[in-house]
Amino acid sequence: MQTNDPINTIPIQQFIQQVKTADAGNQKEIKIPLAQAKALVFSLSTVMANQTGRLEKLIIDKAQLMTLTAPEMTVLIGGMMVLNTNFDGSNYGVFTKKVGTLTNDYFKNLLDMNITWSDKDDKEQYFQGKNRKTNKVIWEGSRVDLIFGSNSQLRAIAEVYASDDSNAKFIKDFSKVWSKVMNLDRFDKKIN
Repeated sequence: MQTNDPINTIPIQQFIQQVKTADAGNQKEIKIPLAQAKALVFSLSTVMANQTGRLEKLIIDKAQLMTLTAPEMTVLIGGMMVLNTNFDGSNYGVFTKKVGTLTNDYFKNLLDMNITWSDKDDKEQYFQGKNRKTNKVIWEGSRVDLIFGSNSQLRAIAEVYASDDSNAKFIKDFSKVWSKVMNLDRFDKKIN
């Protein structure tokens, strides 16, 4: 399942140039800003996903590298989606009418039984969520989003956050995992 969508390889090209420059100057190490490192990791991850054809498997691998449990990964992705943090500014996975507000809408709308999901393209990369009665497109999502409905373990976690009385739990859990992720590279303090 490879895509023909263009991949931003600029961070990779910049890093290659830095390596060449460092090698020519006989430098022993290269230091890059964290933002550049994140862009490089994302570009390389996208390339790898296109090679393996399964972005949803890659996201689980990345979560494990960040020492996230399945519930932590689930709540983090759900929160990031309603905050509309897609790298390309697209609306894929932004299953809320209150964009930018931390709510459990992502899970409520993803698992809504009034929505039926179908392929948007022949590559099976993107999907449309249509109202069962009107056949009107309500949401658009990716394979990563739909894994929370199709994988039995992740769906069970998503159902907890989709319940009407779980918004406070969602916000509390998201805040905790956000703090964990933001402190992963902090070696000067211990986070419980």
